[in-house]
Amino acid sequence: MAAVADGGAVTSWARQGGSEAWSNAAGDGGAGSVTLAHAATPTGNAAVDFPGTARLGLPAAANPVNGESAFAVAMVLRADAAGAGTDGQWFNNTGLLDAEEAGSTNDWGLALPASGKPAIGIGNTDTTAYAPGASIADGQWHVVVATWDGSEV
Repeated sequence: MAAVADGGAVTSWARQGGSEAWSNAAGDGGAGSVTLAHAATPTGNAAVDFPGTARLGLPAAANPVNGESAFAVAMVLRADAAGAGTDGQWFNNTGLLDAEEAGSTNDWGLALPASGKPAIGIGNTDTTAYAPGASIADGQWHVVVATWDGSEV
């Protein structure tokens, strides 16, 4: 990835373990203006800012967990506000990292509802699990780790 200036647009992000890249292309699910903030984290690292409904997308054919029998995903995030939706299925909430596809498919996602408690969801059959405890929509940095062992989230 080419160097991006502080506040500069992030138009693509290389996918670890694959040749495809997340992008802001509308055809791949991207939208809005995603930017890079230098020295944004408590340890001085850069962070990608997804304001409002801005997002990077990846073609469905490049889903990194397609065909997997188990996986884990981790992210470091700071939520300045809670998401939208109730503690129902993950795909009805604000997506944090999402591979939702229409219909009964092997899709998945991490989401943040209005309660501020992160969730992981798996499709086919739809299952969603919410983290216990308090909301993480508090303007502080949090590590979110979610796992699916092939039968439980």
